[in-house]
Amino acid sequence: MNIIPTSLKEVLIIEPSVFKDPRGFFMETFQENRYRESGIDRHFVQDNLSFSVRGTLRGLHYQIRHPQAKLVQAVSGEIFDVAVDIRPGSPTFGKWTGVILSDQNHRQLFIPEGFAHGFCVLSKTAHFLYKCSDFYAADDEGGILWFDPEIGIQWPVEHPSFLKRPLSPPCPMRSGSASCGEERKMNILIVGSKGQLGWELMRQGADFTLLGLDLPELDITRPESIAECAKDFRPDLLINAAAYTNVDKSESDTQTAFAVNKDGAANLADFCKTAKIPLIHISTDFVFDGKKTSPYLESDPVSPLGVYGKSKAEGEEEVRNRRKEHIIVRTAWLYGVHGHNFVKTMIRLGQEREKLGVVADQHGCPTCAADLAEALLRIAQQIGSGKNVSWGTYHYCGKGITSWHGFTEKIIETARQYFPMRTKQVNAITTDQYPTPAQRPAYSALDCTRIQANFGVETKDWKESLKKTIAQMADSDFGGTAN
Repeated sequence: MNIIPTSLKEVLIIEPSVFKDPRGFFMETFQENRYRESGIDRHFVQDNLSFSVRGTLRGLHYQIRHPQAKLVQAVSGEIFDVAVDIRPGSPTFGKWTGVILSDQNHRQLFIPEGFAHGFCVLSKTAHFLYKCSDFYAADDEGGILWFDPEIGIQWPVEHPSFLKRPLSPPCPMRSGSASCGEERKMNILIVGSKGQLGWELMRQGADFTLLGLDLPELDITRPESIAECAKDFRPDLLINAAAYTNVDKSESDTQTAFAVNKDGAANLADFCKTAKIPLIHISTDFVFDGKKTSPYLESDPVSPLGVYGKSKAEGEEEVRNRRKEHIIVRTAWLYGVHGHNFVKTMIRLGQEREKLGVVADQHGCPTCAADLAEALLRIAQQIGSGKNVSWGTYHYCGKGITSWHGFTEKIIETARQYFPMRTKQVNAITTDQYPTPAQRPAYSALDCTRIQANFGVETKDWKESLKKTIAQMADSDFGGTAN
């Protein structure tokens, strides 16, 4: 047996002796005397086994009054295991270490008392076994946010799936009496949590208890999938950020577009009606035909040009007809730090080409996913406060109107501060010069007066939000990427 110290010297990697032959292998996963002789002098009283799918993130957890030492290993699959030193006064207080554990390397990790622990799954599935030196105590469990910027853990997954829940003990990582997992006002189910908007909702939702669900765990085209995934969570509100958003592919994949955007919305509305909870549903500027020359109002008639817009418009109607307590929020030209979007595409092309040609006769309002998430969570707070809510349809987008050409010029200009951009010229072209399978509205700016009046939600200047987002894309500590 080989013992390897990590960057946190008390956290140890154990490489057990593995005896292999043509039939397979044999190894001791624990032998108290042998481990004691190696410096791991603990009496373990509880074994736990968890099963998780790819992208699952569990933790970071600890117990205060009944601290636990843990001996952990991946019985099947591969996981990235993390320990964080939360001992006040420790020279490595607030530092973290991460180790790959798998059924191939047979490694174990010993995490002593005084450390928070968590892991994420890298393989398709994984069975994770851990021995504990004290019994699990639900009322003694605390937690640290997985994306806490003061710790800066470099998780090797882009869109983790996890359950956020209230945890009671005070967190040693914070000063004062505040709790790392203070009481949440309401349980919110985030559908589409792996997308650019869903990810932002999960990132910003520390004031709530959040459950994020997405494919493959949740399939909104199957009603039974929704009920099964949410049965133990008991949400107070559902936010639907899931959608089939490939505008051009929708023209040839009509069945899937309507299954997700119309039938999926209907299924979620039915679930909310049965559960007696409100629904916030995200829609799009593509429900309009673009023939106006002033920003669209919520009361303007819809007249979508393509399959995507039609499927979203019919999804809106399903929500209205099936759940009275609903908020539909239409947005436009969405982009963010995570997921695929126009901003990332232009930054990539800007590093590859000296000239770009971009459509200049389509106008709209670029919207930052972080800004939209902030607005939605503010609405959620008001719903949870018990105040009278004006249910119905609203618009939210970035402040200011531009063309795709103008948007691109600003993207290239801003990205030049962070990335090796080759583009020297962005040429304005017409829609006719760039034919696409789906017809797009020539003008789809949205009037956001109503959401400001009813919820106090202010829109943000799209240029300022774009600067912030591109800076975050360039910041590896934030977890951003321009790819």
